[in-house]
Amino acid sequence: MSVSPPPLPLPLEGPFFSQIQPTMNNRWGDFRYPPSKELIGPEARTFKYMEEGSQSGDSLGWHKSEFNDSTWPVVRYSYGPYWWHVGPFDEGREPAGLEEKARNGELASEVYESGGKPLQWEPYTFSQKLGYFPDETHQTWRGLLGISENFFVLPNRNLPKASHFLCTSVYSPEEGDFTLYFGGAPQPGTPGMIYQVPDQRQAWVNGNQVLDIRDKRTDEVRGQVHLKKGWNVVLLKLILRAAPPATPEGPPQNVPDIATYAVIRASAPPPRDPYVPRLRWFADGQDLTYDISPDKKKRVGWYRFKAPPGLTALRLTVKAKHVDA
Repeated sequence: MSVSPPPLPLPLEGPFFSQIQPTMNNRWGDFRYPPSKELIGPEARTFKYMEEGSQSGDSLGWHKSEFNDSTWPVVRYSYGPYWWHVGPFDEGREPAGLEEKARNGELASEVYESGGKPLQWEPYTFSQKLGYFPDETHQTWRGLLGISENFFVLPNRNLPKASHFLCTSVYSPEEGDFTLYFGGAPQPGTPGMIYQVPDQRQAWVNGNQVLDIRDKRTDEVRGQVHLKKGWNVVLLKLILRAAPPATPEGPPQNVPDIATYAVIRASAPPPRDPYVPRLRWFADGQDLTYDISPDKKKRVGWYRFKAPPGLTALRLTVKAKHVDA
């Protein structure tokens, strides 16, 4: 059987025109949910990101193609900082005054120490659509398991008794009573990773304790919370303890990482559907507004990415008051 020779090279001399042809078939939802009949072309899903400070991005040249953004962090679409997090601490050795101040939204900028490592309040990022970052895709090693409900995944650094704090501000358009849903969902198994619902779960809203679970429970717990109109400070405390050794002389068991969730809702969430890769807690549009910087009146973020050759137009899907590109 003879094989046809390859075509001769086609020299490109002078200016030429190229066009991008969409090739990703999304009829089964392999690339984007929900499934669609359209063919999908190149998409920007990761960006270099920086938020403006006292100077505008224009004055700093952030819009110029030659600007060096190598020091900017890389972020992924749909993900954002909804909570502040600090931990793990060794239970009972948390910094003095940290919990009391955090109940009222006072988060110190100082650096703490735990197990010989520095700790400070840092933004905790997840997606209200896709959850915790590694669970962005619903394809896992065990098949279609859906998006994990646990958008809090917190490493414990193998401390035998590890405690974490999470704090945010929640905006309610009206004063009223709501329900706090806290933890309980099993985490889909992943090779080499072990997750567990925390042993102790506590919650405060505007300085008032609304939940205090100190016994070992693996089910979802709920608490009634009253939100005032406007911003409300929410603080969570989670503790996970290592299992006791099998024998008095045996070594203690390794501490798994915490996997849980905490969300405030006006009504029950929609049922979980493992074939829909969306986080059900925020899927029906009833979610309140979570913001780690509620006092910042104007926030301007810059996103930079490299476009493929031949780009002549792009489509943006954003939630913002104003967009420049």
